[in-house]
Amino acid sequence: MTTLPQDLRFALRQLRKSPAFTLTAVVTLGLGIGVNAAMFSVIEQVLLRPMPYRDASRLVQIAPHALSGRSFDPASLPDVCDWKSRSHSFSDMAWWTIQVPTLGDRDNPELVAQISASANLLDVLGVQPIIGRGFLPEDGKASKAQVVILGDSTWHKVFNANKSVIGHTVPINGDPYTVIGVMPPNFQFPQNSGDEIYSPLPTDASLEDRGNSSFSAVARLRPGVSVEQAQHEISAIHAQLLHEYAATESSEPVLVETLSDVFTDNVRSGLYALDAAVAVVWLITCANLAGLMLARANSRRRELAIRGALGAAKSRLVQQFLTESLFVSLVGGLAGLAAAWTALRILSHYLANAVPFGDQIHIDAGVCAVLVLFSCLSALLFGVGPGLYGASLPVQEGLRDGAAASGTSKNTPAGAMLSSSAKSA
Repeated sequence: MTTLPQDLRFALRQLRKSPAFTLTAVVTLGLGIGVNAAMFSVIEQVLLRPMPYRDASRLVQIAPHALSGRSFDPASLPDVCDWKSRSHSFSDMAWWTIQVPTLGDRDNPELVAQISASANLLDVLGVQPIIGRGFLPEDGKASKAQVVILGDSTWHKVFNANKSVIGHTVPINGDPYTVIGVMPPNFQFPQNSGDEIYSPLPTDASLEDRGNSSFSAVARLRPGVSVEQAQHEISAIHAQLLHEYAATESSEPVLVETLSDVFTDNVRSGLYALDAAVAVVWLITCANLAGLMLARANSRRRELAIRGALGAAKSRLVQQFLTESLFVSLVGGLAGLAAAWTALRILSHYLANAVPFGDQIHIDAGVCAVLVLFSCLSALLFGVGPGLYGASLPVQEGLRDGAAASGTSKNTPAGAMLSSSAKSA
């Protein structure tokens, strides 16, 4: 550490003498590190970060599973009610269905995703509006006025984030609904629903038909109950329903999966594959830079030989190379931060529609920590090898090559040549 400032000053002088190498290294590393940091931001938000629900790891989706493929099918409301009433693995269960009505008057209609759900949906998810109130049990009764909760994107897009919208009546498919709340900015349910509104499911006799399959169910596991235990119980309930309603009950198996797995199932393998490809590109970048550093070390044989003849230890020479590579990597990391921010800005619209919670992907402290880590790893990957190579060059051979390159006569005394070289260094 005592020699680090000296090494850093020397590294700056050397890099300033080779602007083409320095610029090439910084730009190449910036792109490689930046793309990796952008991919980490996507994976961290989509796969690693908990969903914006209370105790999200205990939320599960219950749905019939298609006999072919990985898709889930909707269930009938009587089935969902039977799952809830007969099971003991869940502390609560809610259900929902999605429609696409028009919001607003005829002059300025907006297509939105209307999530019609049981009144306890927000309680099951553990999220409440930031403005106004949530649903009450009586909100879904036919005798009550129709109410609606706005998603944050709908609130901003249609109502310009006007807080006074609470209590106002808005037309949905021409029917009047009273706005009672606005959801938080990071809330999204189900995933990628777009401009959304939430309303309680009205009482309707047609919903009691077991042949009317249009609902999905979300439930919260009781403490100490695993997904496997819940799956075993739901399978047993499904077998009972098949026996009791053989004419109308679907034979498709009913699966219990964590909500995070359901949301990310279609994108998980693709994201991991893309991240692996980007990491390979970064390794290739480091290999190319290591080649450039080796060529640079070879061109500095005379300098290294003089420093070795003056008593510099091999570890000191390796440290000098690592200091140069670390400085280049850190500057490349800063360039990578700009590249990652630019990449996410360019891909923001695509990510919002392609991955769950894609509109919330951003550069945060975790991404900056990854940039620092990648910068340090880069310095080791393309700095250690060239440093060891340069430190292991024979002193006499380096001096001889330097004398030949400078046109020094063979009759010049070695001591005078060394003294002259040392002064020039």
